[in-house]
Amino acid sequence: MHQAPSVLWQVSRTRVHAAVLLSLSALAVASQGVWWWERPEWDPVQRLCLIATLLLLVGAWRSWARTEPGQLHWDGVQWTWAGRSGTPVSGVPIVAIDGQRLMLVVFRAARHGVPQWLWLVPAGDPARWRALRRALFAFQATGPAAVGALVPAGPVPPGSAA
Repeated sequence: MHQAPSVLWQVSRTRVHAAVLLSLSALAVASQGVWWWERPEWDPVQRLCLIATLLLLVGAWRSWARTEPGQLHWDGVQWTWAGRSGTPVSGVPIVAIDGQRLMLVVFRAARHGVPQWLWLVPAGDPARWRALRRALFAFQATGPAAVGALVPAGPVPPGSAA
């Protein structure tokens, strides 16, 4: 079996991520508006739900604004992520959503750290985009062996297969 090619991908905030947030924000505001229209007396549950909705929307938009630019790199052996600090951290990328022209990947560092959610789009470079997709899916296909090599295993829950 051939190894996936080495690939270096620049990651930054994307319009797709913003469009998803905008759509979800509009849906949340519309649902709150319909609820208010149906029950204009504003009971405590409605107030609590409105406050929770607004806090979630603010948090989601702050998350988008703080999206860390960086580089996702596959060298043929391991994946690394280098954010603002520039220090590469090895870890495991897991494809959460594959939309062919959009991928949502969570990068879990091998040692400590918060998982990085990366919205990846072709950005006008189809050859490198295909190389990135091949590398991600070739890595995914190697299964738990590759993941276990990078991320320390935790205790096995009772009743689960080892």
